[in-house]
Amino acid sequence: MPDTDSPPVPTSRCNLRRQRVEPKVVGRVHALTLVAAGVFLLAATRRLWFFVDEWDFLTHRGVRFGKQGLFYPHNEHWSTIPILIWRALFNLVGVRDYWLYALPLILAHLAVAHLVWRLMLRHNVEPWTATLVTGTFVVLGVGWLNVTSAFQIGFVGSVAFGLLAVQAIEDDRLWLPAVWGICALMCSDIGVPMVVACGLVALASRKPRLAAYSVLPPAFVFLIWYVTVGHEAANSATHLKNLTLDGLASYVWTGLKASMGGYIDSSEYVGAVLVSVLAGAAVVRRNVPAALAASTLALYAFVGFGRLHDPGGPAPAGRYAYVALALLLPLVGQLVSLLMRNHEMRPLVMSGLLLLVGANVVLLHKNQVTWQRHLAENDERSQMQAAAYLIHIGERFPGQFFASSICSNIQCVDQDVPDMSTLTTLVRRNEFPVPTSVASSDLRSERALLGVFASPKRGYSGDLTFVPSRPSPCAMLRLGRSVSVDLRASGSLELMIAGQPRVPILLVSFPGVPSSASASVIVAATSADRWLNLASGAYPTAVITSFSPARVCEITTR
Repeated sequence: MPDTDSPPVPTSRCNLRRQRVEPKVVGRVHALTLVAAGVFLLAATRRLWFFVDEWDFLTHRGVRFGKQGLFYPHNEHWSTIPILIWRALFNLVGVRDYWLYALPLILAHLAVAHLVWRLMLRHNVEPWTATLVTGTFVVLGVGWLNVTSAFQIGFVGSVAFGLLAVQAIEDDRLWLPAVWGICALMCSDIGVPMVVACGLVALASRKPRLAAYSVLPPAFVFLIWYVTVGHEAANSATHLKNLTLDGLASYVWTGLKASMGGYIDSSEYVGAVLVSVLAGAAVVRRNVPAALAASTLALYAFVGFGRLHDPGGPAPAGRYAYVALALLLPLVGQLVSLLMRNHEMRPLVMSGLLLLVGANVVLLHKNQVTWQRHLAENDERSQMQAAAYLIHIGERFPGQFFASSICSNIQCVDQDVPDMSTLTTLVRRNEFPVPTSVASSDLRSERALLGVFASPKRGYSGDLTFVPSRPSPCAMLRLGRSVSVDLRASGSLELMIAGQPRVPILLVSFPGVPSSASASVIVAATSADRWLNLASGAYPTAVITSFSPARVCEITTR
C-alpha cells in the first residue's frame, strides 16, 4: 500500500530557523501538558476507593498457578501483568491509599498519549497540531473511567504495549513487536485488536514479514493460554447464541459513532459524520494512521462478539471509546494538520483545539464527580472502615467468618468484595487503614450488618418472630415479597428451600437508619445453610427479601 503522508513544506531561511527552534518548544509544551494532566488525574483519584472488581486482585489473587492465580482470567480477560502490579503494591502499602494504585494507570495513560504524539510526528503531522490533539486525549472526557479508575490498567496497558509494538514495527525491529504484543495480551483482551492493529500497520508499511512476526507468535501464545486456562471463564456458546452479522455490524457502527461523538462531547449524528470523513480519508491515504483507524473495526467487532449475547446489545462504554480514539487520533491529526497549513485557517483551528481540550477537561471532571457521588451513595468505604474499627477494638461477631459480604448494595453478590474473614486478616496485618474514630451511626449500622449471617447450625440461641404475627409460622418469599422480623432479641429463622435455585439469596435491611437509604446486606446461603441469624441491639426490626423462591420459618412453635 502506498504511504500518502503529506510531504514537508518547502523551507526558506526563516523556515529553517523556525524548524530548529520549534521542536524544542513543542517538546517542552508537550512534556508540560503530560505533567499537568498527570497531576490533575492524580488529584482526581484522591477521594476514590476500591470498587467491586478491584477487590479480586487485592484479596483473592496470588502469585501462584491454578484457579485465582496469575494466569486465571478475570471476566474472561488474561490479566497477569495487572495482577503482578497490584500484588506488588499490596505487599508494599496494603490498601491504605487508592491513589497509589491509580499511579501505574496514570503513568500508562501518559505513555499512551506520548506514543500517539510521537506516531503523529513520524507521519508529518504538524507539531503544534500533534501537541494539541494529544492534549485533547490526555484529559479525554468520554474515556474518564480509563484515566481515573485504577483497575483499568488492564485496558490502558494493552493499548500502551500495542503502540510500543507499532513503533517497533516502524523501526524494523523483528522480534520486539511480538514481545510487546504478548504483553498487550497479558493485560486484557483488548490486546487482541491491538495485535490485529500491528498486523495492519506492518502491511500498510509494506512489511509482510514483520506482519507475520508481529501477529503469529502472540496469536500462538494466546491460543495456548486460552486452551489451558482461559476457556475456564469463557462463555463462547452464549456469545454465539444471539450473534448475527447485522447485529455485529450495528454494534461496530454504534461504537464508532459513540467514540467520535463523545470525543467532541456531541451527538451520535455528529459522530457519524466524523466517522464517515475518517473512513474516506483512510481509503484515500492507506498509510499507517489509516491502518490504525481501520483496526477500530476489529476492536468493536471483538467487543461486540463478547457483548451481543445480551439481546439488543448494550451501547459501547467509554472505556472502549478510549481505545478507539487512541487508534483514530493519528489520522485525525493528519487531517487537522492539512487545515493548519492554511495560514488563514490556522488561528481558527488552534482555537478550536484549545476549546476541545477545555471541553474534555470539563467533561472529565463532570463524570468524575458523578462517579464520586455514586461511590458515596454506596457508602462501601465507610462501612468497611467501621467494620475494621470494630475488629480493631476487639469486638467479635458470631457470623463474621460466615458472612458473604459487608457492603450495602446489590453488587455484594459479587464475590470480589472481601468477606469478614479477609478484612480481619487485613486489619491484623496492618494492611487496612483503621480510622481513629467512626461516627456512632456508622458503628450502629455495621453492628447490625455484621450480626447477619447464614449457617448450618443456629448462630443465636434466641427465637425470632414475624411482625406483625402471621397465622402461619412460615413466610413464603419470592422476588418482590418481604417479611419483617422483631429484633428485640437475637435469634434465628429456619431457611427452607422452596424451589430453584437450590441456594437462596436474601436481602436483609434495617429501616430507620439515619440516612437516605436503609442499611442492608446480601446473604447468599450455601446448600448446607439452614439458619438465618440476626442480632439485636441495633434496630427494632429487620426486613427480609428473597431474590429466589425460599421459605423462612419462626421456630417458636417448633
